[in-house]
Amino acid sequence: LHIKTYSLQGQLLLDTEQEYRIGRNELPMCIEMNINEWHREARVIIVAPWYAAYGMMGTEEVPAYENVLLDITIL
Repeated sequence: LHIKTYSLQGQLLLDTEQEYRIGRNELPMCIEMNINEWHREARVIIVAPWYAAYGMMGTEEVPAYENVLLDITIL
């Protein structure tokens, strides 16, 4: 997956491209819940509330409680 994470103000917070294992909690919940419905080379944009994205802990790049826009490309 190639995932670009933006704040709702349009600031790029995180840009990753790597393989993930489904069902291992490696992805934000909003992606994990829907990824089985997507096909190869699909591009999906999700506006995710904080609790379905990076949660109350956030990451180094994404602040806690941050609502985000996820631009996802399945490679």
